[in-house]
Amino acid sequence: MTAGPAGGTFPTVEMSLPRNLCRTTTAALLAGMALQVGAEPWPAYRGPTGDGVCHEPIRTDWPPEGPPLLWRRPLTDGFGSVTVADGRVYTLIRQREPEDREMCVALDVGTGEELWRTDVGEAWYDAGPAGASQGSDGPRSTPVYANGRLYIWGSHLLFSCLDAATGEVLWRRDFKQEFNAGEPPWHQAASPVVMDGLVLINVRVAGRCLMALDPEDGSIRWSHGNYLSTHATPVPVEWNGQRQMVVLTTRRLAGIEPATGRVLWSHDLTMNTISVAASPVICGNRVYVSAGYSTGAAVVEVNPTGDGWTTTRLWGLKRSLVNHWSTPVEKDGFLYGHYGFKKYTTAPLCCVEAATGEIRWRQDGFGQSGLIRVGDRLLAMTATGEAVLIEANPDAYRELARFRAIQNGVVWNVPAISDGRLFVRSTREIAVYDVAPPPPPRLILKAGRAFGNRLRLTVERADGQPLDADLAGRVELRWSEDLGQPPDQWEVAPPSLLWLNGVLLYEEEIPAGAGSRFYRVVVP
Repeated sequence: MTAGPAGGTFPTVEMSLPRNLCRTTTAALLAGMALQVGAEPWPAYRGPTGDGVCHEPIRTDWPPEGPPLLWRRPLTDGFGSVTVADGRVYTLIRQREPEDREMCVALDVGTGEELWRTDVGEAWYDAGPAGASQGSDGPRSTPVYANGRLYIWGSHLLFSCLDAATGEVLWRRDFKQEFNAGEPPWHQAASPVVMDGLVLINVRVAGRCLMALDPEDGSIRWSHGNYLSTHATPVPVEWNGQRQMVVLTTRRLAGIEPATGRVLWSHDLTMNTISVAASPVICGNRVYVSAGYSTGAAVVEVNPTGDGWTTTRLWGLKRSLVNHWSTPVEKDGFLYGHYGFKKYTTAPLCCVEAATGEIRWRQDGFGQSGLIRVGDRLLAMTATGEAVLIEANPDAYRELARFRAIQNGVVWNVPAISDGRLFVRSTREIAVYDVAPPPPPRLILKAGRAFGNRLRLTVERADGQPLDADLAGRVELRWSEDLGQPPDQWEVAPPSLLWLNGVLLYEEEIPAGAGSRFYRVVVP
């Protein structure tokens, strides 16, 4: 057994087995650094999976003044969120001079320096400033990043594809000019969805309320639906091995096969024709929907059958459980979100049981803003700019931390997290905070023979302190027969690590004649 480098300066243990199994050595590892696990881009509205869930760990022991501020800079009007990818932050703003235009801006993720801005359409809003927005009005949609490109759905139905590195326009389609498409009140607000190699959009074209565009040139791959589209962004899901996009129109909830546009199932619902802005929320095999303007909320259960799908409405509440535009998040069958209609600064944060519609708790004073879920924590914004960390607990409202994250403007925007950074924006500014978890302790990996051809590995802290239960539960052991293989392609050893007296033990039967293997420890 020899020691050698893995991924630069981080050593990995090479095992020549079984001939050298009797020899042991120790190789130092920087757990979680030899392989970058956990950090991910935030490529779309409400995150990588479109459900408002952050999949990377963050630090939650915030001091009273909040986590460290990395940078802050002014931004002009906009109600959309941010997209984070490839070292850049993207968002839409309203630029009033020299002309009133919607712009996509790219900022350096580390400094906030503006890298480029590109005109993406007209900026006029005939409904006037939305209520309680302090006179602000601007684009509502969020750019979507995929394969080095940005896809932008403007308020007045100009769809743009930009080079994400430079802002260069690669192609455009004007749906008003081409199809005489209509706009809902307060204009187009839904964000595009990239799924199965296509760009999917809501659009008010007769008989074609849903379209799939080719990401390379914008050509229409399929379109259908004779319903009015809404402000609600569709949501991807996979049920029973079937990838679907769940779409909410003014009259119907439907599951669409993204590659073909085939309607897998649909359920008639009467929403409203003014504004349906909150996206559907997936709760297991159930879908929660809500809207204002005298609509209310409902849950539809979707189940596979031998040759298709069936839908059942579990419950519906008229004019109750209203999500005006903020979409809740789900955990373990419970919904957490900003509730209320036109309660711009006073709307409560509520926990609702998805199966019954029962309100489990409510906390007033959040206003109509945005939130995401990070593990078993909620990160909710208030309309006045506070970031609040809360337990995702259906039994009681338990606030863990609160600080003023935004100094100016109204916050109706959804926060984002990427690579240990929290991104929050308002109609007046954007701020970025360091919420990266502390680095894990330095670990060492020891190897030896248990008996026969069984390999035994132990993972220990280099400082001699015992591994705590939380860290032990996150450790992964990975191996490869090729030291040059990209680290993220190494195999994960079977989940048989045993935590005993502050040490992790792993045993594996090595087949006779096995060649060299390389091992590393990763903390996701």
